[in-house]
Amino acid sequence: MQQPYPGGYYYSPTPVIPVNPEKQSLRRDAGYIGLTMLSVTAAMQFTYVAAVALMIGIGVLTPDALNQFQLGMNNTAYLCFYGVVYALSMAVPAVLVALCCRRRYFPLSPAKPCPGGVALFGVLAAVGGCMLTSIVVSVILSYLSQFGVPMPESPEMMVNTPTSMLLSLVVMAVLPAIFEEMVFRGYVLRTLRPYGDWFAVVVSALLFGLIHGNIQQVPFAFVVGILLGWLYVSTDNIWLPMVVHFCNNATSVLLEYFGFSLPEMQMGLLNMLVIGALIGLGVVAAIVLCVRYREIFSLRRNATSLTLGERVGGLFSSPAFVISIIIFILLMWVVLALS
Repeated sequence: MQQPYPGGYYYSPTPVIPVNPEKQSLRRDAGYIGLTMLSVTAAMQFTYVAAVALMIGIGVLTPDALNQFQLGMNNTAYLCFYGVVYALSMAVPAVLVALCCRRRYFPLSPAKPCPGGVALFGVLAAVGGCMLTSIVVSVILSYLSQFGVPMPESPEMMVNTPTSMLLSLVVMAVLPAIFEEMVFRGYVLRTLRPYGDWFAVVVSALLFGLIHGNIQQVPFAFVVGILLGWLYVSTDNIWLPMVVHFCNNATSVLLEYFGFSLPEMQMGLLNMLVIGALIGLGVVAAIVLCVRYREIFSLRRNATSLTLGERVGGLFSSPAFVISIIIFILLMWVVLALS
């Protein structure tokens, strides 16, 4: 801007507006998280197709296998194939993006020791919360099914053999417990913790729900993500949510296996007894935590000067983060339209 002075005019410098370094840091972190979600989603969509195409190309499978149940493989071979594809889809892209973005910390950390009582009752409370959430969500979805909303269907991957049960436990319980916790708690939640524990827990849980790919599973996965995130940040030990994640999935696998040999009425009774017992243990554990280990519910206060609105705005200021959310929504819409 021109300013007059006795000898003529001069231009006053344009004032420089300082940039909040926390906003810059949050935008970088949001970009990293968005890239992680995009890479994992792309890998989950294309790794299976690429692996099948490769096996057809080298003659392991014939093109007719595409029209056959489990690609024409026996159950053992297919579970092994599916497990390898899943592990590669979750682990490899997340690790590569972390290395490219210079996030060099080990994702399965921290694993700080915590009192045995906190670990035991924390795990039991979280497992009970997962079981209770599954019942509530099932009741809601059953009601919505009367209005045309389809119930979620699990892929039929198990047969009535001990080998199939053990492999299903590995593929459906062990691998998700390791790799999904690595991605969503070890990378995503840990990255967001400087902006407040609850903020990090909720955002990581939302992404954990969305990546499941269908609208029916999002509410359950979101609440489970809250429970897993709470246990992680309150104990600074990622192995505890991994145990909860395993127990939740393993319960479903084992109940499905026993369903092969039990009549429908007895199977319904077994489901009620197992889930009811886990919910009961969870309630007792939560009471013990409230009485003896109350500090587990005291998450760290926001270690940031940013308001909640500024933190949410910082996330959505990253194109990669926004694109990942849009893709999640589009994939859910496609799945819903096809179901």
